[in-house]
Amino acid sequence: MATLWERIQASARAAVAAWSGNHLQHNSVNSPFSVYFGLEEQDKQRVERYQLFRKYYAGEHTRFLRTKTARDGTVTDDNVTINLSRRVVNKGASFLFGRPLQWELQEGGTTPEEILLDDIWRSDQWRQSFLQEAAINGGTCGMAYMQIVPNGDALPRLVNVDPAIIFPRSNPSDIDDIWAYELRWREGESVMRTVHSLQESGQAWETWTERLQRGRWTMEQEPEVWPWEWPMFVHNKNLPNPNEFFGLSDLEDADLNDAINATASNVNRITRIFAHPVMWGYGFNLDEMDPSKMLIANNPQANLSALELGRDLQSSQDYLRFLRTMFAEITQVPENDPDRLGLGAQSGFALRILFSDLLDKTYTKRNLYGTTIVEANRRLLEMTGNGPDNVVTLHWEDPLPVDERSEAAADKFDLEAGLSSVETMQRKRGYDPEIEMERIAAQATQTGNIGDALLAAFDRGNTGIGTAL
Repeated sequence: MATLWERIQASARAAVAAWSGNHLQHNSVNSPFSVYFGLEEQDKQRVERYQLFRKYYAGEHTRFLRTKTARDGTVTDDNVTINLSRRVVNKGASFLFGRPLQWELQEGGTTPEEILLDDIWRSDQWRQSFLQEAAINGGTCGMAYMQIVPNGDALPRLVNVDPAIIFPRSNPSDIDDIWAYELRWREGESVMRTVHSLQESGQAWETWTERLQRGRWTMEQEPEVWPWEWPMFVHNKNLPNPNEFFGLSDLEDADLNDAINATASNVNRITRIFAHPVMWGYGFNLDEMDPSKMLIANNPQANLSALELGRDLQSSQDYLRFLRTMFAEITQVPENDPDRLGLGAQSGFALRILFSDLLDKTYTKRNLYGTTIVEANRRLLEMTGNGPDNVVTLHWEDPLPVDERSEAAADKFDLEAGLSSVETMQRKRGYDPEIEMERIAAQATQTGNIGDALLAAFDRGNTGIGTAL
């Protein structure tokens, strides 16, 4: 809660802003009108980092060169923005959730609980989209939050929560022991917050909503007891960050993207200025200097020349390539994709070497995001009356592209050697074993019916061959 002095300062800033007509932006952590009013300094610093990372992701990078406006109003802007930061986050999300993620409670059959989970997650496409957006939130800010929302008599919903508007409060001696969550948002011109907190007894969670009015929080409704022993939020780190509650972003070193943009912008300006020869000379009269005509001088001492590029651009281009390579190394997202290099089909071993850093990063993320998904499904099933002990098993697909022929040959060898099952191979290739089993059975029944009909027709002498002459 804000102190009395902080409230007085906020009120004074609001009065000055109203008098001057120069309101601070609502998304500024120092604005008395923002959802971040009264936050502790460490929370404000974290929100500022989130905002910086999101600017990198959105392509709102620093512009290092000044623009020039000519007398005719033409603006010359040599700044170049190479948004590698967005590629890093999107590539990480694609490797993590780009292929359908499957789970099951019981191997070899579909349980009613699995069907219920499928209904809650709506469809494979919605599930994949939802999880990718969670991964983008996590890759950008370092944390991913999901909220479980009861929906009356209907099925509960899952909501991706913006990491910049949720503030967990934990035990000072145990960062994993969460006591409360504070969720802030804007409702019209009002700033609101929902507090989801453990009761003082520690036996139950309760929730209430407050509105910010004149620097003070006023309760909108009485606290309501949350009927489950776990909170409404599940969360995870994007990347490990030992001894800290908050994880690491994929963009911790995104300032290197600034160096890339600065170098590319300078190369762009040099190229623009020296793209066409800059002529200079002496000994010419003004009427002899018409650029649309041949230059003819009566002065035998006249001289005409062109400015030459005074530096080697190759070194600048090499430096730009060096920066991009270092950015790829640090972020563990290789720049040399096979489709960009035109290498054609590669062996699985070569692809794994090429993407080894990104694969290591993805496997680490699977442990962190996977734990949250398992716990979210457990809570969803408990919320719908199916008990607290349902733990799903996740089945991840290989994110790498494969050579279908060599992959099929390897699968056939594993099946014939008894090293793998048909169900495992179906899941590996993205099929649902239960659905495929039903389809195969239906197809076999249909094929048998057609065969029986043909045999019966043959016995009756109807071969289907025309006899008319």
